Amino acid sequence: MNELIVVSMISVLLLAGCSTTKELEITTTPIDKPALVLPNVDELNLTNVDWFVINEENVEEVWQRLSDENKDIVLFGLTDDGYEALAINLSDIMTLVQQQKAIIVAYKDYYEDAEKAIDDANAKKEEADKAAADKKWYEL
Repeated sequence: MNELIVVSMISVLLLAGCSTTKELEITTTPIDKPALVLPNVDELNLTNVDWFVINEENVEEVWQRLSDENKDIVLFGLTDDGYEALAINLSDIMTLVQQQKAIIVAYKDYYEDAEKAIDDANAKKEEADKAAADKKWYEL
């Protein structure tokens, strides 16, 4: 019997304690995203490179031409496989640059869209706050 009384009293206390809680009011304040500042990309101005294909048949002719133009005769050699590897490497570099450009554009678009969404949300909040204030004014 005593247990029943104790359990009943605890139940009453718990129920009574819940009835005195205050209503929780939640307010939100928009937070502005920092502006994305990206430097402009410099224009790429490449210098022309003169390539000479030198083989057994034209080596004397190329040497003579370079001597006539007062150029130092220096030989940087590539095999046909080496030239192919150089071309593939340059192609890979160009692909990487294009991917990086796409990433930069995506970040720029993301931040601009996010900024627009924040501005729209702030405008809606201001309208809602104004409507709530007007409603309170009319109720007075």
